[in-house]
Amino acid sequence: MQLAPDGRIYISRCNDITNESDYLAVINNPGREGAACNFISKGVSLGGRKNKLGLPNFIASYFRFEEPVIDMPNIFTPNGDGYNPVFKPIVFEHMLDADLKIINRWGQEVFYTRDVQAGWDGGNAPTGVYYWLLRYEGKNGKTGTAKGWVQLLR
Repeated sequence: MQLAPDGRIYISRCNDITNESDYLAVINNPGREGAACNFISKGVSLGGRKNKLGLPNFIASYFRFEEPVIDMPNIFTPNGDGYNPVFKPIVFEHMLDADLKIINRWGQEVFYTRDVQAGWDGGNAPTGVYYWLLRYEGKNGKTGTAKGWVQLLR
């Protein structure tokens, strides 16, 4: 097993009978438990080549996973002109997972999504200030929250 620079764990699969395999198994989300780790038995095809001796040695400390980066706008205008029609991240990097919640000034949740990149189009919400809360899990295994406000202008 080896942790790769992409944050996944690759596993040398060896057939018990022939002592070889033409696939590597992959754990796509190693920071999660159980089925949430997204283990795939035949994750990477070796293109007909055989895996007999496992994976090469390496020093794991050579790999550094970047900190999550989030930059959110403070205004969006879903008014049909095509400019800034959706509230979504300007920069959203080094993330495994995230969810976004939009709250009105009375503390009521008006929008929620696990597809942060798709964002919020404002729905039927009136013009005004809204608060957002973004929870995330970075590729470096760190979890966190970011929060702020956004002006919806129609």
